[in-house]
Amino acid sequence: MDGLELTWRCVTAYLMRGSPTDSLPENQALIVQTIWGLLDHDLPHAGELSMLLGAQGLPGVEI
Repeated sequence: MDGLELTWRCVTAYLMRGSPTDSLPENQALIVQTIWGLLDHDLPHAGELSMLLGAQGLPGVEI
């Protein structure tokens, strides 16, 4: 299995525990904030990359 796919499965499994209204212990809340911070930073770059690829007639990245 590809390393990124395995990592994403772990992250997804972690984030999908419980319900949106459950409160998290402080250490788990910090992990979720860190993951969201990384996604929040990287998603605009994926959009930029897709625009550049599209300008060259290539398919964009799948988000």
